Amino acid sequence: MKKLKFSIIIVLLTLNGFAQKNCEYQIDKKRILENINLDSFLTEFQNEQFVVDNDKKSIPKHVKKELDCIASEFSIANPKEEYQAGCNVEKDKPKRQLIFLAKSKDILILTYATGGIGSSTHFLFIKYDSEKIIDLWTGVGMGIIKHKSLKEISKYISSQRDREWGLNTNIVSI
Repeated sequence: MKKLKFSIIIVLLTLNGFAQKNCEYQIDKKRILENINLDSFLTEFQNEQFVVDNDKKSIPKHVKKELDCIASEFSIANPKEEYQAGCNVEKDKPKRQLIFLAKSKDILILTYATGGIGSSTHFLFIKYDSEKIIDLWTGVGMGIIKHKSLKEISKYISSQRDREWGLNTNIVSI
């Protein structure tokens, strides 16, 4: 019975992760799952000047609009605000809780928690210009991981990237 429940959950997550509307930015799943663009993001973390501002209002409006399209609503709470941390769906609470947000002139770094059967931390790296998302990488860490700096995030990503069931579990979800 456990295997059946697990299989159903994986299928539902896959459908959620791969179901994408006609959004301006089209996710390249292969690029994400094979970490093709991850190294360029990690390099830019070291070369760019980032401002840490853990407030969801710091997400550029055009990026948030595109995330809403990609995720069929990218609802997110600020740190310490309530969100859907458990399995019960509460329509008045966001699906995600912001853990860390930093941005440079053209890169946005978000980590956020999601709840449900298993809590997890999502890593979302976005390169953007004044009009649109140019590139995106996302991965998931099991459990709630509260990194406090880009250095901690980079170290974690580097240590987990090539592990089986590490950051990419054949599912791209935002």
